[in-house]
Amino acid sequence: MAPQRREKLNGIWISDVSIRQPVFITMVMLAFITFGILSFRSTPVNLLPEIDVPIIAVSVSYPGAGPESVVDQVVRPIENAVNTLAGLQHITSQASEGSALIILEFEAGNDAKQLEEDVRQRVNSILPQLPRDVRQPVYQRFDPNQSPIMQIAVADTSGRSPLELRTLIEEEIVPLIQRASGVGSVTVNGGQQRQINVWLDLAKLQAYGLLPAQVSRSLQQANANLGLGTIVENNTEISLRVPSLLRSAADIANVQISGTPYRVGDVAVVEEGVADVTTISRLNGSEAIIINVLKQSGANTVTVADNVYRAMDQAFAAFPELTYTIPLDASEAVRSSVLSSLEELMFASVAAFLVVWFFFGNLRSTIITMSGLPVILIGTFIFMPIFGLTINLVTLLALSLCVGLVIDDAIVVRENIFRHLERGESARVASSRGTWEVGLSVVAMTLTIVAVFVPVTFAEGVAGIVFKSFGLVVSIAILLSLAEAFTFAPMLSANLFPNMKVKPKTHHQQHQPIVEVPISDEVSERDIGLLQEANEDPGRLGRWYGKLLGWTLASLRNRLIVVGIAIAVLVLSVWVASGLKLTFFPEQDPHEFVMRFEAAPGTTLAETDRLARQAEQILLNDPAVENVIARVGFPGFPERAEFAVTLVGRTPTLPTQEQLREQLTFLPRLSFSVPSFQPSSAGVEGRELQVSLQTTGPATELAPLVEAIKREMAAIPGLVDIDSNLQVGKPELRLRADPARIGELGITNEDIATSVRALINGDRATVLRTDNTDLDVVVRLAPQDRAGIETLGAISIPTRAGVVPLSSLGTVELASSQVSIRRYDRLNQVLIGANLEGINLTDAQAALQQRIEALNIPPNVVVSYVGTFAQTNEGFSSLFLAMGLSVLFVYMVLASQFGSFTQPLVIMMAMPFSFIGAFLALRMVGIDLDITGMIGLIMLLGLVVKNSILLVDFTNRLRELGLDKHSALKLAGAIRLRPILMTALSLVAGAMPTALGLHLLATGEGNEFRKGLAWVLIGGMLTSTALTLLVVPTVYSLMDAAVTWVKQRFGLGQEHEGFELPAPGPAVAGVTPAASTGTPAARPVAPTSSPTPAGEPSAD
Repeated sequence: MAPQRREKLNGIWISDVSIRQPVFITMVMLAFITFGILSFRSTPVNLLPEIDVPIIAVSVSYPGAGPESVVDQVVRPIENAVNTLAGLQHITSQASEGSALIILEFEAGNDAKQLEEDVRQRVNSILPQLPRDVRQPVYQRFDPNQSPIMQIAVADTSGRSPLELRTLIEEEIVPLIQRASGVGSVTVNGGQQRQINVWLDLAKLQAYGLLPAQVSRSLQQANANLGLGTIVENNTEISLRVPSLLRSAADIANVQISGTPYRVGDVAVVEEGVADVTTISRLNGSEAIIINVLKQSGANTVTVADNVYRAMDQAFAAFPELTYTIPLDASEAVRSSVLSSLEELMFASVAAFLVVWFFFGNLRSTIITMSGLPVILIGTFIFMPIFGLTINLVTLLALSLCVGLVIDDAIVVRENIFRHLERGESARVASSRGTWEVGLSVVAMTLTIVAVFVPVTFAEGVAGIVFKSFGLVVSIAILLSLAEAFTFAPMLSANLFPNMKVKPKTHHQQHQPIVEVPISDEVSERDIGLLQEANEDPGRLGRWYGKLLGWTLASLRNRLIVVGIAIAVLVLSVWVASGLKLTFFPEQDPHEFVMRFEAAPGTTLAETDRLARQAEQILLNDPAVENVIARVGFPGFPERAEFAVTLVGRTPTLPTQEQLREQLTFLPRLSFSVPSFQPSSAGVEGRELQVSLQTTGPATELAPLVEAIKREMAAIPGLVDIDSNLQVGKPELRLRADPARIGELGITNEDIATSVRALINGDRATVLRTDNTDLDVVVRLAPQDRAGIETLGAISIPTRAGVVPLSSLGTVELASSQVSIRRYDRLNQVLIGANLEGINLTDAQAALQQRIEALNIPPNVVVSYVGTFAQTNEGFSSLFLAMGLSVLFVYMVLASQFGSFTQPLVIMMAMPFSFIGAFLALRMVGIDLDITGMIGLIMLLGLVVKNSILLVDFTNRLRELGLDKHSALKLAGAIRLRPILMTALSLVAGAMPTALGLHLLATGEGNEFRKGLAWVLIGGMLTSTALTLLVVPTVYSLMDAAVTWVKQRFGLGQEHEGFELPAPGPAVAGVTPAASTGTPAARPVAPTSSPTPAGEPSAD
């Protein structure tokens, strides 16, 4: 049997190779799917993109010191030391009783490890200048997005004490969890901690003339573990060492106090006890130990949680008497969000399939068109780790909305191939020619999308991180779709159904070709198909659109009417946009929240706990509440309590908060966290609206202004949880020493402070190292000797003149101080915050700003808005800049593709008309314009020009064959209407499941984050497609006439530039196109000029 003759292919080389090598291309696509699945399994899964902001936190402990002392003696020196570090943007400091936290924010792009080393060197250089009681600083590469991915509440059923339970957990449970892969750190709250207490007897100290510092120093010296060098004996090197004298509490009592005949046991009682309880933890009203698990930066949240579950199974198996509950597991939300996104992705694929099938009316062509979709989507996962991307809400949203986008190239290619098949060409020739004819348009369409997202990757802040993730995924997918359209699509078209016979499209009985151009020997092979296509029936919709274009282009008046309508639409879009509300992240209901209250400064832990138990009971009695984790007391803040509340199922958070707010009015300074995708707190720093006041003077001087602003906030409807971080009134006992008196006695103010602090607050003298743990050894006055203010005056201080009572050294007075002091960029700062209820952030800020301007603000006070509002302004500012650059980049790509300076302007006329639909869609569904909506607007800049590219490119090709511009526009519109509608409606259909939140199996978690962008795309594509079908041809006509007039007016050259095209060639009516076999038709004879057909527009 003779071999089958292969047709000659003269299309794009990569497409022809694919057609000739179907097995090779199939294996390449299979490899993409295989490696994509492997990459999907190994890529980290998180809720949001990793926010890798270079921040270094320095924590310093200064036991017993008040906030003012911490600021003056610790915070200011450290700020001055690090202020000159390269790349430092902001310094935020927080000073509270006994501690300081300095957070240093650096410019993006700096290496966090090197920054930590630089900060460490600067701070260590000034440590000798700090008070001697200041402890060694702790440094951390602080991630502001870091929060526990899991909380585990542990209880005991065997009767262990809180001390025994916590000791067991810290020694047996925590180490196994800590070793789980991906775990960053594990913290424990609740219970009691072991501690060696050295209770000093005040009477004996006074009788023996001893200072507490002498006791502490003696314990430090006794606990020294010193090396004395080495000696050599019989060729063996032996190390010499003096080990610590301390092995137990009894050893501590036997330590000799240096320079005295007394031992520690002579002046103190030594016991192994517990540290003072500063925090109480409960789960659902019962005492519990809470274990917080934090993951390593960049680790897979779901995988880490799975590893922790396995570690817990192993750890708790050995202790059946322990029970544990997991009230918080962030991986569940991540899993639900991922599953919901994947389900929307599947629905989007089905919707796009149905749209393509509807237009093709041929199942096999639809299957060929959609076959590349899984290759593109799965193949995208291969490149995500290369660019440092994770699987999260943003990247999956990009893939879901890409469904209609990535098949656009295949639609255009397959639709053109389908036309060739309808003419009777073989599958191989049709695939080669069809791909070749639309190659330029497909490349231009793809590159415009990529060009749109190039500037977005340079956006700054959190918005830049989110945009970069979205833009990279879209760019990767669209570039893969280009490769698929030039390889896989033509290969399948040629080989999957090689004997498929497409029924030629029957002409409408009244159809007459819009214009007939003969096929002669001088017409290229590519133009033969073009001319055949021009004489086909475009269908009922195409004929109607052709008539509409005929009316539009018939006269200058009609064209100006269209331009007037377009201008009116643009004005309307500005009006619609003015009513939109701006937010940063979309509202998200996590069905959990944090509640906080703060009693008056100085309130004891016991009193705070009493109020907390009442609040717990109300929370647990609410049927909407599933779990309540209570934490009463924080280091330095015994008056503060927080409740982490988890709701039942998908109970809405905000209505539940409002219901509870009415029942909890007895709690002072009650506040709730705001439901959000970002970790939020119930403190002032977590409020939605925050006003910052900065001053060079003491923050207490701002108290009247703070109260005035709080009153103005209260007068604005919708502002709740109004509060500030300026809390004055913490009781403080101050000893004002008499300089003359202490000078006579040979002591200093620091000597007094050190001695009294050790007696009252305690001094951690050393650490006793046992087999399994380290125990602090704290030297402190016995409780009965520091029971009240009266006992404080009885404390005596040894001096060179003998033991003198504290009251004789000066005056003791009762005063008040700040609870904490906050500083920002080396200035004292006060934050005033409020949450929003039924009012938008932008409206609230505008209303408040008017009221603040009416206040008499001192000149040394700087008023600004921080928090979410500042973040929103920063994000939108950088995104507006990115949008402008995107327009410029699209112009550059189009100008390069079309070789014209003016035609890209015509194509880009579609851009502004997408905004009216996007804004209307948001207004209709009641969604604010947030960061995802901005992504949609930028994405629309690239999407809407794709339709214009198809129309303008086809028009140019027709004009090159000799058609006048209006005939070419009319014909191009009618013929290209089907692929334009297919691509537009496939995008709309692909976005519809996300916009509507369609789910069958998944919970729809995270849909609030995704639906805003989907509605923007739907509205923008519908209006831009409808309007640009008329506006682009109209502007094309007017621009061409303007360019021609300018050239004629100023006598410019006739080189081919801009709209300058070859002059119309001869037209011969009634010549039948050559058959698809390529047999040349007879060369036509040039006719005499014939009148313009009825209804044909003029050429001007």
